[in-house]
Amino acid sequence: GVSVEEMTAAFATFGNLGMYYEPYTFTLIEDSKGDVVMEKPQTGTQTISPDTAMIMNELLQQVVTGPSGTGRVARFGNMPIFAKTGTAGTEAQASDRWFVGGTPYYIGACWFGYEKSSTPLPKAASSAPHVAWREIMSQVHQGLTVKDFPTTDTVVSRHYCVATGKLATTGCPHTAVGWYKTGSLPGLCTSHAGSAVDSNSSSSSGGGGGGSQTATSVPETTPEATKKPEPT
Repeated sequence: GVSVEEMTAAFATFGNLGMYYEPYTFTLIEDSKGDVVMEKPQTGTQTISPDTAMIMNELLQQVVTGPSGTGRVARFGNMPIFAKTGTAGTEAQASDRWFVGGTPYYIGACWFGYEKSSTPLPKAASSAPHVAWREIMSQVHQGLTVKDFPTTDTVVSRHYCVATGKLATTGCPHTAVGWYKTGSLPGLCTSHAGSAVDSNSSSSSGGGGGGSQTATSVPETTPEATKKPEPT
């Protein structure tokens, strides 16, 4: 019920701080004299907040770069990529397979399935959308400089305790890095003794876990630096 064009436009909001742009097939058409015949205004709508979009972007990057990411085969070069894989039906009897991925330059969606049938796809097609996306996008990005996605200063990264979900202390045995809205930081972990791992985690705006988190473990001794906004 969703076209690849619609899916691409929807996921693009996670790459440009929540702005949604209606899909279009042209931006400008000129005649032989250089006069504009048709032009498509590029106006967007803020459908989700910039900080929510940035957190989703960070989480979706784990699909490609995380140790358990289902879209790791789509990675190419050092270009940052956020992505989402999708399967209709069971893994063994999938009738549709999706891969939607975006970079700071472009976003694309790739779908494998039958137009008028729910016949299961061959098992060999399990990663076909990922590979097709990689082969196309790697060519599209040839010659482009590696750059980061736009960011907002209302989102910070912090270490959290995997056991409690609270901000990590030096006594927490297992930690990971989470991305949080500055107004929704959870409190410090009280189940394990020690001081805050991150220098800005000694105080918080609440005792609950209100922020979104990644699931990639990192060493306790190497805190993740807070990302700073980049002009776009």
